[in-house]
Amino acid sequence: LKGLRAPRPESPQLVWQRGVREAAAWLRGRGQGAVLAQWDLGHALEWVGERRSVATNFGSYLGREPFLAPWRVLASEDDIALEELDRWGATHLLWTSRWRRNEEPLAVSLGIERLGPEALYARLERLEDLPGTLRLVYESPADLRDRVHGRDSQPLPVARVFERVPGALLELAAEPGEVLRVDLRLRIEGVPQDLQLRLEQVALEEGSVRLRLPYATDGRMGAARVVGEVRWSCGASSGAVEVPEASVRAGASILLKG
Repeated sequence: LKGLRAPRPESPQLVWQRGVREAAAWLRGRGQGAVLAQWDLGHALEWVGERRSVATNFGSYLGREPFLAPWRVLASEDDIALEELDRWGATHLLWTSRWRRNEEPLAVSLGIERLGPEALYARLERLEDLPGTLRLVYESPADLRDRVHGRDSQPLPVARVFERVPGALLELAAEPGEVLRVDLRLRIEGVPQDLQLRLEQVALEEGSVRLRLPYATDGRMGAARVVGEVRWSCGASSGAVEVPEASVRAGASILLKG
């Protein structure tokens, strides 16, 4: 009709804010542990998600250690830093597409120049070289992509939620230097394209290789589930493996047979 205007599309900032709120709402009722996220998302987690946050919107006023904890984890290239989650009783990590917006001042606080490509933040963005004790359980749906400049050809999801788990320990006899590769396909509600994930571990000198796998094959993990077989290969050996959720939760060993 004459005089009617089409509704304006949401700005990138409003899309991002809505994506954060939906991720926080998704976390509601999914465990009692804290959530590790950038400090300015504390109110969203506590009021929308009804979850305790490690860092809060009060910044460093409530303590420098919890304020910097998220960046210590995300800036680290060593997965040992994930023990920070256990220290603060955090069972989930909320990654967002705009973690880097606070990079410069926090890099100064941490005594580093910048985030390198092997920083955990970057690996969680690429979904490559992933830790064996974090699993992706939620990703913002297709309509909540962060087009920072409005023209991004491959916009990132606004938010991803990772759950901290012990991970099943896959074990295999192998020659030193051989690489155990595990490939799986992950399907997430609201995300139109399945994600292809790979985890790798190099065999030790004593002739064995051990790899932590946080994904189970026998059920849903939040909004995610494994589709098809989990395949592994190492040297001339290969096969498929079934990974029960009970083994992931217990950190139990699963012996691979080539």
